[in-house]
Amino acid sequence: MICTVDVGNSNIVGGVYREAELVAHWRLSTRPYRTGDELRVTFRELLREDRIDADEIDQVVLSSVVPPVTDELRHALERLMPVTPFLVTPSSVPWLEIGTESRNEMGPDLMANAIAGGAFADGYVSVIDFGTAMTITTIGPRKEVLGVSIAPGLAQATVALSSGTARLPQVALEAPPRPFGTNTVEAIQSGLVHGYAAMVEGMIARLEKHFDAPVTAIATGGLSSIVAPLVGAISHIDPWLTLSGLRMIAERRAG
Repeated sequence: MICTVDVGNSNIVGGVYREAELVAHWRLSTRPYRTGDELRVTFRELLREDRIDADEIDQVVLSSVVPPVTDELRHALERLMPVTPFLVTPSSVPWLEIGTESRNEMGPDLMANAIAGGAFADGYVSVIDFGTAMTITTIGPRKEVLGVSIAPGLAQATVALSSGTARLPQVALEAPPRPFGTNTVEAIQSGLVHGYAAMVEGMIARLEKHFDAPVTAIATGGLSSIVAPLVGAISHIDPWLTLSGLRMIAERRAG
């Protein structure tokens, strides 16, 4: 079995695969000052709850964009499971072609998204990750990373709006019934949720115009279920796509 873990700025997302089947998955809050012992106990209990024997895991793949958490989590997983975790970095996955100006600037989570997105469809593919930041990773016909677009995440935009204004409250992130509001809460929800949906639609349209070719759009991330259903250009929603990409990295290493 393969254990996959992705550490983001807001969440630690983990899962266990038996071959290509995701048999367990979890989403934890990212707290930078948790110790390795705390993380080890947490993961041990999660595995027990899903009736997974840690000794049966033969590969662990770790992606992290939060350096204070990375080492503690690596040590925790190494003590819990009988294998050394493999850390995904631009240099540790040399077979992925990355067309950015500096290869080392590519986030490991975006690398996993690109690998899974490229395996999903031929031609041009864009993976929209609705996380702490909203990222759009675009992959070319040769499965190479062409580039990335980054915008503030939906949750961050909500906090910024309420904290930066005197009378606007922080609201629940859900789509209102109309693309406009008749009260303050719905007005904010409309601007955020429908506004982000329009931004994604516009970005996909611009990519298709740039390539003069269709682009397959895939949504992932914790907030994908809120915005993606409103975007007609998105053909597939997979909240665990990043974990799938990490699994593919593990399979390629094993092969």
